[in-house]
Amino acid sequence: MNPTKVFITTNFVLPVTKNDFRLDEICDFKGSVIDLSIPFFLFVGNLQLGKNIKGMVEGFSHFVHDNPYVNLLIVGKIINYDAEMMSIIEKTSNVYYLGYQSREHVDFF
Repeated sequence: MNPTKVFITTNFVLPVTKNDFRLDEICDFKGSVIDLSIPFFLFVGNLQLGKNIKGMVEGFSHFVHDNPYVNLLIVGKIINYDAEMMSIIEKTSNVYYLGYQSREHVDFF
C-alpha cells in the first residue's frame, strides 16, 4: 500500500493544519462570556433527539458535582429539541450552549 494514499480521519473531521486563528472571547446563546481557560468537554453536532443530549447533560451534572472546575460546551444547530431541553441546559451548572459556530471557531476549540 502506498502510504501517501492513506489518510486517517476521526469522526469525519479533517486534521487541522497550522491555524493562527485566536478567539479572544466566546459567548453562550444568552450572551454570557465563557472562560476558555477552564478545562472543558466539547460536543459538536446537531441537537436532535437521537443524539441524547439530555442524557449527556444529566451525566455531566453528576460528573461536575465532584469536578466543579470543568465545563461542557455544546455547539451546533437545534434540529428538534424543545424548550424543556434548553431549560435543562440553562439550569445545569457548568453547561453552556454556544449555538452554531463557524468551522474556524470549532477548529480553535
